[in-house]
Amino acid sequence: MNSDLPTTKPFKTPKIGISSDADTNLSFKRSLQVEAVGIVKIVPDLCHVLIRITSQKVSVSQAKDSVERRLAYVKQTIQNCQIPEAETKVFQSVETGYTHTSEIFVTSSDATKLYELSEILTQKLDDTVTLTPITFSISSKSLAQGRLQSAGNAVQNARKKATEMARLVEGSLGAPLSIEQIGCEENNLSAFSDSWPNSQFNNWQQACMVVKSSVMILFELKPRKIS
Repeated sequence: MNSDLPTTKPFKTPKIGISSDADTNLSFKRSLQVEAVGIVKIVPDLCHVLIRITSQKVSVSQAKDSVERRLAYVKQTIQNCQIPEAETKVFQSVETGYTHTSEIFVTSSDATKLYELSEILTQKLDDTVTLTPITFSISSKSLAQGRLQSAGNAVQNARKKATEMARLVEGSLGAPLSIEQIGCEENNLSAFSDSWPNSQFNNWQQACMVVKSSVMILFELKPRKIS
């Protein structure tokens, strides 16, 4: 994850006023309310390729045998590339006339292994075996971590802003009285461009995601201590 993107939104005048203490209505505290954002870029941690094997023969059995021989070779190559079997899904074959088709969907967290697999199959097998370009995605675990980091960055930025505002009004920042997440936006980088060159790198780039969290925090505003 990369958090070196801008992490603050355009300046908004903080609210400084009087709010009731959380424990009693008889005592009052000066308070300062600020809004801030945190932005995190999440990069893909999974890659995928779909392998399609098709054979057309004079009979269904011949077509099926042809596909199964190639399927066995593909599975062995996947194993040789040290891609776990659990990351491979073989879809049910579809028979249409004398044509037989099988599809293998392979997922890996190691793009190097998937590139190696694609290169071997492209070189060794004929045009009855086709491969889609490698695509990329973000796992649910990485997405959850990115959301949490984005919210954490927003809280840190809010405290920095509030500290500076308190200094400007000759006060000091106290404890937070309330914290509210007021927004969370998630966008793939492809949303920021109308046209991307067709390349593996740009497939990866388009799968990156930007998470932007917004928070509103109410801080206690204390008088500045005079030394």
